[in-house]
Amino acid sequence: MKNYKDLLIVLHKWEREELGEGFLFLGVENNELEDFIKRVTKDLNIVLDKGYLEFLSFTNGLDYDGLVIYGTERYQDENVIMEGFVEANQEYRQELALADYIFYGDENTTRQVFNIKTKRFEIIDRFSWSVISHHDYFDEMLLTAIKKL
Repeated sequence: MKNYKDLLIVLHKWEREELGEGFLFLGVENNELEDFIKRVTKDLNIVLDKGYLEFLSFTNGLDYDGLVIYGTERYQDENVIMEGFVEANQEYRQELALADYIFYGDENTTRQVFNIKTKRFEIIDRFSWSVISHHDYFDEMLLTAIKKL
């Protein structure tokens, strides 16, 4: 598959048929997205990637097979706790060594980030912080992360 949306739709459909429930969330409406952008600008002083904003319009966060991509707000139900984008970045970026990253998500052994210094998206090792793969676009990074599951 050439894009993450098609792949996630197929995986979501399979999970619904096999397990009785899927994993995709409703996408964010335009007014909610505008409010989120304002909050990110105010609280983190960063500009969000267009690809990530399109992702949020498609699904407001992702929790699939250990891969979590942060949504606009913290999410919790009886089975899932998922940090929101702002909260996760506020926590990570308190550590000075991590201030050069924008955190989009994590997985059991990796993190999905944007490296401000290199100006590229990276999948990095969760423990050593070494770069596993780098990408020009959020979409590419996400598709790679899903395929590695």
